[in-house]
Amino acid sequence: MGKTNIKPQKGVTFEDVWAALLKTDAQLAELGECTKRTDAQLAELGKCTKRTDAQLAELGEYMKRTEAESHKRTEEINAIIAEMKKNSEEADARIAKMDKRMGDIHNSIGDLTEALIAARLWEKFDGYPYNFKRAYLNTQIFDDDNEQIGEIDILLSNTKWVMPVEVKRKLKVGDIEHHRKRMELIRKYPPAEAKGKKMLGAVAGGFVTKEARDAAFSAGFFVVELTGESAALCPPPAGFKPKEWKQSSK
Repeated sequence: MGKTNIKPQKGVTFEDVWAALLKTDAQLAELGECTKRTDAQLAELGKCTKRTDAQLAELGEYMKRTEAESHKRTEEINAIIAEMKKNSEEADARIAKMDKRMGDIHNSIGDLTEALIAARLWEKFDGYPYNFKRAYLNTQIFDDDNEQIGEIDILLSNTKWVMPVEVKRKLKVGDIEHHRKRMELIRKYPPAEAKGKKMLGAVAGGFVTKEARDAAFSAGFFVVELTGESAALCPPPAGFKPKEWKQSSK
């Protein structure tokens, strides 16, 4: 075997140990400073955590108050809406009641106007050769299928002539055309009281506008207007000739 050369090692001296101890002390001192700084940071973090917890708690209380106030406000708004709805319904009911009363009043006025005009209306035509003897109120018009298609307010009649009269509280131009169309229906579908008779037409009103009067005369209608508590014929213009409506033969 060959020889192995072993290098003698240098022994650890006191100086080496002392240097190591000094280095360790420095590291320990530095570690102590780090620990102090860490403790300070942890202490500051603890303070921050406490402040955050306090802020979160305050925020929670605020949210509870806000939620409670919002709920209360919502209830108040709902109560106001319910009250408004109730008031609106009551107002609608009052308006409907008033509308009904107004409708009843209008109907009553219309019925009164019709009754005043109908009273012995045939006598207003004594200056003409018609010799009306009676008046029928609210005579219905039926078609061939027995369906009601109209109504005559007043129907003056004798054995040879009939005169359907349209009555309005206030007679306007549009009512003249409406009555003209009704005369066409009567001509085509005469009620029993009018069958086989010659037909004339008239319009009447509690108040008659000048335009309506002129339009009525142009259409060949007589015009009747209330004067106080009775009706009177409006004087026709010169050359007025009442229109005769001939019934259709079917």
